[in-house]
Amino acid sequence: MHSTNQLLGTVRTTRAALAAALLVVSGLATSAMSQVATPPPAEVPVPKEFIPAPPPPPAPAPAQRVTPPRPTRAQPEPLPDIKYESLIKRDAQGVVQPLGEPAHFAALRVNPLVDQKIWSEIGDYLTERRRGFEQLVINHMDVIDQIENGLFDQIDFNNPESFGPVVRVTKPLTPPDAPRSLTDELRRRGSLTQQQAAFNSKIVREYSLAYVGGTLPEDAPPEVKTAHAAQAVSYLYRQTLEEPMFVYHDLLVETAGRLDQLGGMFESAEQKAAFNAAKAQLAKAGNKWERLGVMRELFSTLTVDQRKELLRKSLALRG
Repeated sequence: MHSTNQLLGTVRTTRAALAAALLVVSGLATSAMSQVATPPPAEVPVPKEFIPAPPPPPAPAPAQRVTPPRPTRAQPEPLPDIKYESLIKRDAQGVVQPLGEPAHFAALRVNPLVDQKIWSEIGDYLTERRRGFEQLVINHMDVIDQIENGLFDQIDFNNPESFGPVVRVTKPLTPPDAPRSLTDELRRRGSLTQQQAAFNSKIVREYSLAYVGGTLPEDAPPEVKTAHAAQAVSYLYRQTLEEPMFVYHDLLVETAGRLDQLGGMFESAEQKAAFNAAKAQLAKAGNKWERLGVMRELFSTLTVDQRKELLRKSLALRG
């Protein structure tokens, strides 16, 4: 009886354990199935209507350089056909005579487009210009001295390179270091119109061409043409120096009239002898050119610095 009860208890226990085990296995299986099963598929999106991407913007056109139109020069007014007194004066042999003043001054005096009103307006400037050139030639007396002693004689008309040293030496007396020609300066200042200045240049040009012998015939030999052209260039370059040289010569003639007040400047025996000889010659000199010749000879006995001092003292006595 006891064993039967024990057996029944064992059976009951076994059944309970088996039931529990089944429950555990069933739970595990359910859990596993829940993990392994594939989830339902998500809702498939409906594709939107295809819209092609916009094309890329066109590449910018290469920049084109725009050249601004060149300003057109105003055409000069034609010169009027007016009679005027020519500067060309010839001697009995037909040789063109030198002028007694710079060509641009002489041209201004005969220019039919320049009236007395213009002369009265430019008077102060002409005085100022003269004073400026006086100081210029005194300050560059060494250059003046070389010109007086034959600087231009060194030019070989068959060798253009021989002009170089002359140009370099005389640079302090030429534009832009020195004032421009009177015609150009009066035009720049507005004292002359373009037409008045052009007429003045025409008068100067005609004189210059005649002075160098005019134009050659077309069949002239090449060597003659070359020499003629070189001489013309030499003269035209000299013309840029004619105003300072004219002023210098005027200063010498003016100083001749004050020589008695400047005798103390001549110190050595040679200089004193030259001074006394010059005084005697000046007393007999009949014109400006003779007085100029005497003063040139006298100045040759002085150093460059002595000449500068003598001219400065002469100007101081001007009053």
